[in-house]
Amino acid sequence: MANRELAFKAGDVIKVLDASNKDWWWGQIDDEEGWFPASFVRMQDFTMLPRLVLNS
Repeated sequence: MANRELAFKAGDVIKVLDASNKDWWWGQIDDEEGWFPASFVRMQDFTMLPRLVLNS
């Protein structure tokens, strides 16, 4: 897993793409993808945030 680790810092929001392994998850920050330790992060529920609506 170490050859494609995702670099991140406190406060970063990682989009989880694969959580099938309990220890290492595959995720994305901006255009970067890689493995990161699941124990280093906490899940956040974004479903309660207001949605942006674009007027065209």
